[in-house]
Amino acid sequence: MDSTFFRDTLGSPVHISAPMVGCSELPFRMLVRRHGVDVCYTPMIDSRRFVAASPAERRALFDPRGCCGDGNPHTDRPLVAQLCATTAEDFVAGAELVQDFVDAVDINFGCPQKRARREGWGAALLDHEALACAMVSKAVAVLRVPVCCKMRLLPCRTATVRFAEALERAGCSMLVVHGRTRDNTAHDGPVDRDAIRAVVDALGIPVVANGGVRSAADAEALRSDTGCAAVMSATGLLKDPALFARGTEGGGTMGSPAPLPAFRGTADSLALARLYLDVVAECQQARADEGVIGGGGAGAAPAAAAAAAAAAAAGPGLCCRFTENVRDHMLELFRHVVHPKVYLPRSGDPIEAGSDGAPSWKDMAAINSMLHNKNVCTLNQFRELVELLAHMLGEPMREGHALKSLGDIKRGGAGKAARAKRSVPGPSVGVQSNKKKRNTTTTTTTTTTTTPTPARTT
Repeated sequence: MDSTFFRDTLGSPVHISAPMVGCSELPFRMLVRRHGVDVCYTPMIDSRRFVAASPAERRALFDPRGCCGDGNPHTDRPLVAQLCATTAEDFVAGAELVQDFVDAVDINFGCPQKRARREGWGAALLDHEALACAMVSKAVAVLRVPVCCKMRLLPCRTATVRFAEALERAGCSMLVVHGRTRDNTAHDGPVDRDAIRAVVDALGIPVVANGGVRSAADAEALRSDTGCAAVMSATGLLKDPALFARGTEGGGTMGSPAPLPAFRGTADSLALARLYLDVVAECQQARADEGVIGGGGAGAAPAAAAAAAAAAAAGPGLCCRFTENVRDHMLELFRHVVHPKVYLPRSGDPIEAGSDGAPSWKDMAAINSMLHNKNVCTLNQFRELVELLAHMLGEPMREGHALKSLGDIKRGGAGKAARAKRSVPGPSVGVQSNKKKRNTTTTTTTTTTTTPTPARTT
C-alpha cells in the first residue's frame, strides 16, 4: 500500500490521539478533534472476540450507524482502527468488519500489559518477527485500506530498527513507535528519543513518536528531537484534552487559530468536563433522532425507536455505550482533585486538602466515591457532580445551574422513572441490569478513597 496516504488521506497530521482502551471512544475523539488533534485512533478491538460477537455486542465497541456513528465521514475522520490478534487470519477477519468506516487499520505490537503477554498479542509479538510480518503482509494483500503498526522499543536499539524495517518491507504504511520498552507498563519514565530517531532515519514510511507527551511543549520537543512525522499522546490527553491547542501555532479550538493559554488546573478541568458532557449529549440526541440508540436503527421496532428518542430527549440517561466512558473520563479529568493529597486550583499552585481555601478530605473522598458509584450513571448526575465540584473548589458554577447535594445527586438516578427512561434496548455488554441497580440504591457513600485505574493505552 502506497504510504502517500499519510499526506493524501490523513492530511499530513502533526497531532494524533492514541488508542486507549475505554477512553478513546467517539465523544472523546470529537472533543480532542476540536482542540488540535488531527487524527484519532479507536479503542483497541480484540479482533477474534469482535468477529465472534453478536451484532449488538459489536455495536457496543464500534457502531458506524448515523451521523454520530463511529467513522462518520463528517464528524469522525480521519480515523484509524486498532485491532489486536495473534494470527494473520484473526486480524484480517476483524479488520474486514471495520475497514469501510475507517481510513486505516492498525496492528497492535505495543501493548505491554500482562493480558497481552499471556495471550500472545501486543508487545508479546515483538519476539516473533516472522509472525508479525506475516500479519502485515496478509492484511495488505486482502484489505482495501492501508495497514499501520504500533510498537514499543526492544531492549536493543539495533533489534528495534531491524523489527521496524521488517514491518516496512511487509507493507506497513505508517509506524507508531512508543519510546519505552514493554517492561515499562506504568506510562511514565524516560522516553528514548534517540531510539525513535534511529527508526525514523532507517525507514522511508512516516514514523509517529509516542511517549511522554504531557504538554504542547513536550510534543514540539519530541518532534524536533526525533525528526518524526507526527506525535501521539495518550495519558496527557486524558488529563487535558486541549493539550495540543495550548501555546502552539495554529492551535486553539476548531475554527479559531489562536492558541489556548497554558493549562490552569481545576478551572480548565471543569471547563473540559462540561464540554465533554455536552458532546456526549450531542451524540446521544443525534442517535436518538435517527433511532440508532441501543438496539434501534432502520430495522428496529417503531416502539423501541420511539422509546430511545424519548429517553434521550428527557436527558437523564446515557447511551449504554458511553456510561462507563464518561465515568472514566471524569475520574481522569479530576484525578488531581479527588485522588492525590494536593490539587491544582485556578492559580495552579498546589494546596493541601483541608487547608484554608481547600475542600476537606472528607468532601473529596465523598466526591471520589460518587464518581465510582454505579448508581451515578446518567448524564444529568455527572453534570450535577461537576457543578458541585466547582462549588466546592471555589470556581464559578455554570449559569442557571441549581446546586444539589451529594445525596440529591445520588438519588437522582435511583427512582423508577429514571430507570424506565434508561431502559432502552441495546447490547448487554458492560451494562448493569436494572435489578442490580435497584439493589444497590441503598449503598451508603463511604469516605474511603479508591485509586482511579489509569486508562490502559495500547
